[in-house]
Amino acid sequence: MPDEIVSAIKNPEVKKWAFNASFERVCLSRYLGYPTGEYLDPSSWRCSMIWCGTLGLPMSLEKAGAVIKLTNQKLHEGGDLIRKFCTPQTPTRANGNRRRLTFKDDPESWQSFKRYNIRDVEAEMEIQQRLSK
Repeated sequence: MPDEIVSAIKNPEVKKWAFNASFERVCLSRYLGYPTGEYLDPSSWRCSMIWCGTLGLPMSLEKAGAVIKLTNQKLHEGGDLIRKFCTPQTPTRANGNRRRLTFKDDPESWQSFKRYNIRDVEAEMEIQQRLSK
């Protein structure tokens, strides 16, 4: 991750937005090496999922996007791709006895996983933009 991004993430003066900001904050804290139980300062984080909830909208990215008719809806294949690349696998002959699959193991699915993540960010940004009006 570029140093300027890490610096912005750690800087409490920089406002960060996410759909389910607590999840992102905890995951980034772990990625950045914070000890278990210590996390990035929550005061600089804003959560569009909670914002949806306070306005009576669903607190799921997919369902909120459908209700407000986002231009870029969440992609449905994400769950399978998350399981494939983000959860430990049972080593089998079919998966090369791997516990984790990476982009090298299935480049085509990895490209789909990247498209899925990009679309999620687009949906999150559009929700934030729509709610700000």
